[in-house]
Amino acid sequence: MTLRAIHLFFLFIAAVWGQSTADELLRDAEAGLSRGDYTSTIEKGQAAIRLLEGGSQRSRLGAAVNAVGVAHLYKGDYADALPYFERAAALAKETGEPAAEVRRRNNIGNAYFYQGQYVKAFETYQTALARLTGFEQEPWYAGTRQLSLTNLAVLHQQLGQHQQALDLYREIRALPLQLKPAVEAQILTNLAIVYRRLGDPQKALETYRQARALLAADPNAAAALYTLHNVGVVQALDFGDYPGALRTFDEAVAIAVKSGSKRELVLERLFRGETLLRMGRAEASRADFDSALAAARELKLVDEVWTALYGLGRTRKPEALARYREAVEVIEAARSNLASASLKAEFLAGKRDVYDALIGELLDLRQPPVAEIFRRMEEGRARNLKELLPAERQAITIESLRAGLDGQTALLAFWTAGDRVAVLWLTQREAGVTHRRVTRPERFAELSGALQRKDSTAWEALAAELSPLLLEGVKPLFEASIKRLVIVPDGPLHALPFEVLTHSGRRLVQQFAISYLPSAHFLRRGDHSPGRHWPWEVTAAAFANPLGGSGLFDAGWAPLPHAAQEARTITAVLPGREILFVGAEDLKQKATADATSRIPVLHFATHGAVDINDSRRSRLVFTPVEGDAASQYLFTNEIAKLHLNRVELVTLAACESERGRYVRGEGVENFSRAFLGAGAAATVSSLWRVSDRASADLMSEFYKGMADGLTKAESLRAAKLTMIERHPYYWAAYLLSGDGHSPLSPVIPWWPFAGAGVVVSLGVGWRKIR
Repeated sequence: MTLRAIHLFFLFIAAVWGQSTADELLRDAEAGLSRGDYTSTIEKGQAAIRLLEGGSQRSRLGAAVNAVGVAHLYKGDYADALPYFERAAALAKETGEPAAEVRRRNNIGNAYFYQGQYVKAFETYQTALARLTGFEQEPWYAGTRQLSLTNLAVLHQQLGQHQQALDLYREIRALPLQLKPAVEAQILTNLAIVYRRLGDPQKALETYRQARALLAADPNAAAALYTLHNVGVVQALDFGDYPGALRTFDEAVAIAVKSGSKRELVLERLFRGETLLRMGRAEASRADFDSALAAARELKLVDEVWTALYGLGRTRKPEALARYREAVEVIEAARSNLASASLKAEFLAGKRDVYDALIGELLDLRQPPVAEIFRRMEEGRARNLKELLPAERQAITIESLRAGLDGQTALLAFWTAGDRVAVLWLTQREAGVTHRRVTRPERFAELSGALQRKDSTAWEALAAELSPLLLEGVKPLFEASIKRLVIVPDGPLHALPFEVLTHSGRRLVQQFAISYLPSAHFLRRGDHSPGRHWPWEVTAAAFANPLGGSGLFDAGWAPLPHAAQEARTITAVLPGREILFVGAEDLKQKATADATSRIPVLHFATHGAVDINDSRRSRLVFTPVEGDAASQYLFTNEIAKLHLNRVELVTLAACESERGRYVRGEGVENFSRAFLGAGAAATVSSLWRVSDRASADLMSEFYKGMADGLTKAESLRAAKLTMIERHPYYWAAYLLSGDGHSPLSPVIPWWPFAGAGVVVSLGVGWRKIR
């Protein structure tokens, strides 16, 4: 054998051995996925990729790359998963494997979906579906199409587009494909959720029962218990059928006992305990909660511990205060982990219920402890938003807040729960709390509704009725030195402009400059200390009149031809330079640019879409960039990630920009909240749609006041007072949130520079004459 032949022989042996090793690594990686060992999958998969790189086995390379991407996806590392999925899809296209390409494009869509990038997810799923064209006769077609349609249906379900999801689920079930019982049961469960969201609980219950029947062969499966949970929820919440719900949870408890799953047994006892409590069977309920508490402590199930404590507090009054305090302490100790709560049932206590129960007990004490009540109120509101603040701003006390108030400002923090309302007030000198029962709490919403109807006179009687319930006994309102109110609303009070309420015979807007906060933690003093700007600096930027565009969310938007001129007129009032991004220039990328984040005043005269079911879908509208549908929308979660610490005011002339999804324990998730979370000092936004002319007039007066050196809150109050004789529909919608009691940063005027130029000119002229 020649030396060359020997060399070729060893190259062949090395290649075969390397290929065998790569195959083993790939099998190990895929086995790691099956058993949930994602770290092992990534290690083995990357080793396989290194061996397969540069070789001819491109199909195996694609499988290894995809396996690593799936492991990253399951770990929650969505950004890391994306490049693997994209390469895996490209490899499948290269090797002519359309089924694998479609599955991997679905994986790309899933990575976008889990990151909340719904437009990109939608486009990716659609691309995957389009790739199936021409392969209808292939044996893999139906299953691969089902996968793509299911992902698309879940996306529509997430977006609240339940009818579209329903149509897709029906198409999925009509495909000529035999599904595994567990898979079909999951689809039926999703379908039942859609029926319930569409207001058909009877159809939802029937569909859940079909899913349950499919799982009868495996009654111990987690899917079976999940289906039972949902059946019980529908029975209890939608039909008030507590005996039926009790039978369902009895069955679930029996399954959990038989399966030997201690965690599932804790959950089912909590479900059954809640049902028994609602049936008035306190002692039987107490037995379930006691048992669940002991097991939850043993298993270190944090959410289940506080839920059981909350249940026990409601079963026996003498123990209530101690149980609620303990439950709250458990929640606070595990605060950083609450995002992944394990309890899924809608009618089990939410965390805010625990705080409400504790605050109610504290208010009923002979001498209510003001400091603890304030702490509990703050613990039970704007939890996620406060985490965006610097660490030193997250730890406040009633004493530190009072020390930061000036002698002219009072903070009024409200709390509502059922038929109870309380207001805790702080001034530089003292603090206090007052509370009362409200016989008709629905009247708050009625007042808000009446204010939005410019032909309604009912608002006056409602305001007269509700003003004492909210303001009576609040001492700072009677002090002549108090000129400014900072209001922290709660519950239905978020939709109420306090300016229309009356005190001592006059509207609050006639007596005080008012601003609002999502939490007392956002009471800012010096966080945005005014600097000075040169007269040639841009001090205001306006975005107006987006052009065209339509996509996943909207069929299209009407043009706003007058918005550009209004924005130009309004912002030109301010000293310094203004810059307008109008029409084709009204781009999301410019609104989110680093340069924009350094401009003191941002004005948005654009469309705003508010989603009261899911705040992540609320969005401001811009002109889309061709080929990038996602560029049309700026979502609230994207706003919150901006760095706007140098922005002093964001004005949202978009309709209903102060509205949003109300989350108990968080507040209203709206645009102003998102901008405050991003660091902006203050926002002005609207509670309802206001006529263009009235809005323009009010905004013009507002900006003139700030140009004259008034604080933001004083400027808005002055603008409202010019319209006070008109129906509140025209002026009450606009609220100022955040730091309203500071003026805008001053701009150095041009005249010193002009004067200096004259002096220089005279000096030159004098030398020439001499």
